[in-house]
Amino acid sequence: MRLLLCVFVALLFSVNSLLAAEAKLSGKITNKLADEVTVQYFTNYINYDQKILTAKLTTDGSFSLSIPVSAPFTLITIENGDQATETYIQPGDDLKFTLDGKNFDSTLIYTGKGAEIGNLMAKHMLSQSFSRMFSNKAEPFFAKNEEEFVKEINKLLQVELDFIEPYKSKLPKKFVDYWKARYQYDIYTIMMQYTFMHQMVVIGSSTLKMKPEDYNIMMRVPFEFNDEYVSMPNYLSYAEDVLSYKYDAKTKPDTTIPYEKAYEIKMEYIRNEAKKIMPPKTLQYFYAKNLNNNIKHKPLSLVEKEYAEYKALYKQSPYDALLSDAMVIKRKKAKGAPVIDFEFTSLDGKKMKLTDLKGKVVYLDFWASWCGPCIMEIPPTKKVKERFKDKDVVFVNVSIDDDSTSWKKAIEKYKISGIHICEPGGWKARIAAMYGIGSVPTYYLIDKNGKFASEDTPRPSETDKLIAEIEALLN
Repeated sequence: MRLLLCVFVALLFSVNSLLAAEAKLSGKITNKLADEVTVQYFTNYINYDQKILTAKLTTDGSFSLSIPVSAPFTLITIENGDQATETYIQPGDDLKFTLDGKNFDSTLIYTGKGAEIGNLMAKHMLSQSFSRMFSNKAEPFFAKNEEEFVKEINKLLQVELDFIEPYKSKLPKKFVDYWKARYQYDIYTIMMQYTFMHQMVVIGSSTLKMKPEDYNIMMRVPFEFNDEYVSMPNYLSYAEDVLSYKYDAKTKPDTTIPYEKAYEIKMEYIRNEAKKIMPPKTLQYFYAKNLNNNIKHKPLSLVEKEYAEYKALYKQSPYDALLSDAMVIKRKKAKGAPVIDFEFTSLDGKKMKLTDLKGKVVYLDFWASWCGPCIMEIPPTKKVKERFKDKDVVFVNVSIDDDSTSWKKAIEKYKISGIHICEPGGWKARIAAMYGIGSVPTYYLIDKNGKFASEDTPRPSETDKLIAEIEALLN
């Protein structure tokens, strides 16, 4: 009987754990701004998988949603029309709110389980705006010298620490700790960005050669790893980059070594250091993140080996499905593999398939109007296009814009030539999903036979290299 009771309790605990892996959100909006409420959040930060949930408002402005979540705290954005707010939710929350669409932020009130955090975030929206905009506040200070810069960003940090102080007695201690940690890790990441951004602002160049002494600020960035925060995006950004920046701060560039070899030496150092100093969950994420990046940018033969090593090291990983899917797409895009074909309707209304362009070299460009690096690639792209204007070379531009108006305006503003495609869905749009696009800009070079010509297609800013590869395909 005692054994049966133990089994029953264990099963009950397991069921309750599964049931708690979601949060409930409901509310009522008077003077609604749209007929539905949209909730957006990220479920993993390996490839920034964004979830979007929608609920229709009833005639009295009410709605209800169940949100699958597993992390201790998940930041969600709640939208109605052109207005939005944000809050953190936890598994098991039953959060309710009311608001008036005419005074969106100032009338927002939460009740129910999780309301303490919700009402804190509502106050934060009124005084500080979106928490994800925190790093933007550092931009005016990148022109300052290191000492002044550090003073200014620490003031930004103190504002956030002071903000939570009056409310912390009513909040879960774990959330207070989480709040302080997330902004501290943001500060560390901002400090890591300082060297490049300072040079960009002061010198105005995007092709800078840094020296170790330029990274003196990294002496102020500690190794502060904590598996408790492995679901926190701010912590993960820090964990992904800190060893790389630390390496640059201690290593003088050796111009006698080819770039590829120098990169291998750097990555070997980083992997060895990670093994020594990262706790288990952080290390597993770090390996998975780097493997996912390599799947996108390194030769198939190399990533097949790395993937096998990862699988051997981690028999059961929370990142298994994601990495497996990435490898499937990688194999489909291997050099010499038939192009992943798709039908489309171009901006000028022409219906066709990608394989209709067989007989020509195709440069496939995934981009977006809001993507700064994409826009920076436009001038060198025009040089490449000019070089091949009378040749059998076609430039196909696939936008992941959600807003077709912004897409069309950008094409007109920057005078972007070529075949233009844009489908609704953003990152999850049909063509982007077929190609496993997780970042933009992303480029593919396709030969005259309709096969992938490279596993590491040069960007237009790598002008000489790209021109040489296209000319080789033409010949």
